[in-house]
Amino acid sequence: FRNILLSSAAQTHRLRKLRGPSKCRDCDNFMVNGFECEECYLACHKKCLESLLITCGHRKLPNRVPLFGIDFTQVPRDFPEEVPFIVVKCTSEIEARALGVQGIYRISGSKARVEKLCQAFENGRSLVELSEHSPHDITGVLKHFLKELSGPVLLYQLYNSLIALAKEIQKPGEERTDSTGELLSKLPGSNYNTLRHLIAHLYRVAEKYEENKMSPNNLGIVFGPTLIRPGSGSDVSMSCLVDSGYQAQIVEFLIQNYERVFGMEDLPPSLPLSCENPSQEAPTEKDEGHQSPSAVQKITLEVELPDAELGLLTLL
Repeated sequence: FRNILLSSAAQTHRLRKLRGPSKCRDCDNFMVNGFECEECYLACHKKCLESLLITCGHRKLPNRVPLFGIDFTQVPRDFPEEVPFIVVKCTSEIEARALGVQGIYRISGSKARVEKLCQAFENGRSLVELSEHSPHDITGVLKHFLKELSGPVLLYQLYNSLIALAKEIQKPGEERTDSTGELLSKLPGSNYNTLRHLIAHLYRVAEKYEENKMSPNNLGIVFGPTLIRPGSGSDVSMSCLVDSGYQAQIVEFLIQNYERVFGMEDLPPSLPLSCENPSQEAPTEKDEGHQSPSAVQKITLEVELPDAELGLLTLL
């Protein structure tokens, strides 16, 4: 017998000794000694089991895919018009337990933990366990994903029209919801659905303004420059600086007029992922300290070594 520390995600796997050289799905380094899951074949160092964030999907784990800094059309989807899983996963977790957290989306998470979550999403896709993470880390991942896209959700081609629309919105007595809807209808299906999902989510965040202090205006300041960006050129930096107020105003306008712009009487559901575990309350501090003590438990594993077989690990 010997003691091994397992994260809550690691406890979902049926572990056995590694049968051959492989790459650790937690740290991305090659290894000869370690453990693997009998069901999904995830391989992991013994030490990395303490911090593993990928749960078992009970079938072979897909290969690692890049998610950050790629074109929006390259994000893995089950069908062309689908909202990317990383957007759904992050927004669902926030709506489940963190809509009232003060400064949500404004306060930055821990850089180290955000980077680890980003790596976990690339290695495990929607199987990443988020319930024990700080909401600020989760929002940090979502903002990083949107910011690093090689092209914004609201296409470059619409930039000038959106800025012109923002200027029109400022004029008193102007009703622009119809023209806004027409402009957004030019987006490809996945871009439109993703924007609609994000704005619906931000609408729900703004509804908790008394608790979280994040009004539509504050959310517009955070998301405007990320969702609405000018195309490449020598004057991009100047355009971003000059137009930042208009970028924020467009997002604020969409949040305030969600139902009229998107032509719906009710908000869409927050689309929780079926593979998610029930959410639990998480710490919200910004520091880079250890995760909640409940995130790691000491598990006793029995190792049996028959003459002709590799040792199997049996969770007790």
